[in-house]
Amino acid sequence: MTQDLNIYVASLSDYNAGRLVGAWIECEGKDEEDLHAEITAMLATSKEPIAEEWAIHDHEGFGSLDIGEYTPMSEVAEMCELVEEHEDVAMAAASWLIGLDEIREACEDKYHGCFDSLENWAYDLCQDMGYMDELPSLIECHIDFESIARNLTMSDYHAVRMDGNYYIFSNC
Repeated sequence: MTQDLNIYVASLSDYNAGRLVGAWIECEGKDEEDLHAEITAMLATSKEPIAEEWAIHDHEGFGSLDIGEYTPMSEVAEMCELVEEHEDVAMAAASWLIGLDEIREACEDKYHGCFDSLENWAYDLCQDMGYMDELPSLIECHIDFESIARNLTMSDYHAVRMDGNYYIFSNC
């Protein structure tokens, strides 16, 4: 994984009183209860007599995963689990899908690999499907794999470019 998963949680009663009271919380390996315990500890440092409400004011390491001010800690924990399990594949899927269930399905059932070019992916796909087995090298060198990749990504596959690589997912 390229970056740690953290959220910044702030006390709303302090924020409304003009003070910044909050904490960066490391999320890796934590469940909903662990995250709530850290929020409770942060709220205990408040100077306000009643400090119960909080909001997420920042986050890092989650890429395109949608974390808002009031995202439930159960969802934050699930996002962490997804990113810890699938790393960059989850980040690539999150760049074009919405919803944790869709992202998880793309990572687990629709992911076809990471390639340095779409042309190399199309060549590997053709090889895997057996199309290249009996093909003479004279003909093989004239196949336009870039065009094949372009056609495939218009219908059956989705390619996400991230960090110089292409992450390939099926659309069905």
